[in-house]
Amino acid sequence: MKDNVKNQQARAVLKRRIISFPNDGELRVESIIREFEDYAMIDCKQYDKVVLQFITASVYPLKERELCQLVSFFANKFHKAEYTWETGTDEKLGEKLLVQLLCSSFSHL
Repeated sequence: MKDNVKNQQARAVLKRRIISFPNDGELRVESIIREFEDYAMIDCKQYDKVVLQFITASVYPLKERELCQLVSFFANKFHKAEYTWETGTDEKLGEKLLVQLLCSSFSHL
């Protein structure tokens, strides 16, 4: 396992934080998708590894339906990438949802 890590070097690494700021009547997941499409400026085809972190306040937890929507959306965007996801809490978020993306592209030396 260590040999595989030693023989890889990241060609590109990208980190983005997307916080939901819903428009009137917009759900927080819809806000994340809109903000990703409008502002993230990511060439999704370039990355082969993606870590997704979905963070909410514990009093406004991520619902299963929201998780499914987000995982499906990002899986379609990064369709060639191996990805993992995790959830977390940050009480400062209130009703908002934070999505952190860590994207990387590796080449074998």
